[in-house]
Amino acid sequence: MRLSEEPSLVARIDAFIESHPERPATLNALRIRKAMLLLQTGRPNFARAPFEAFDPRGEGNTRDRALYDARSTLLFWWSVAGIQDPSQFPTDAKFFGRQQELEGVIDGLPRSSVRAYLAALHAQLVMKRVENLSGSRALSELESAFARYLAEFDDADRQATRALFDPATDAAVFRAIPETRVRFLGQVPGLLKRFIRTWEHAREDDRQEPFSAMAPWIP
Repeated sequence: MRLSEEPSLVARIDAFIESHPERPATLNALRIRKAMLLLQTGRPNFARAPFEAFDPRGEGNTRDRALYDARSTLLFWWSVAGIQDPSQFPTDAKFFGRQQELEGVIDGLPRSSVRAYLAALHAQLVMKRVENLSGSRALSELESAFARYLAEFDDADRQATRALFDPATDAAVFRAIPETRVRFLGQVPGLLKRFIRTWEHAREDDRQEPFSAMAPWIP
């Protein structure tokens, strides 16, 4: 979605919510949709209200309920993701609290696209938290986060991941990827490259394992 489209979509959602109070299940879904639109276009301060308007006692699918349950972490992440100056980071306790909250949501979900999305978000949160650390503590945090992320991959995902790194891969491999996995796999190369950079920065010497030792099936 282009940034220029966001105000129009949000306005349409607001108009529908206002004119259809008799459809609570649809309104619940639209409130989550609105919150995610606002987050993804850099407006986390505006995303809080639609999250809080979601009725957890009402109808809602697994995805919407999971995003609602993870709302504090989502709001936190989209507020800190662009910060580059470590002196401007929130405290480690705040980072860790949001990390733990997200882990609780992920662990309560079946394997699904929303679980994969939240696992990727968890990995990014941990990388942000430790990117200026080094040594055993940083590596332990990264290893744990990466193991949680890898748990989302099945054999088909692993095959597709290898293909993503191979320029000679036949296009038929990508056409065979289920639509529900396309978004998850599409972000894998960028996320893995960032993970590798963060891991190698945290290694204090060559006696600590290189990143490739954790997932030898990744090129």
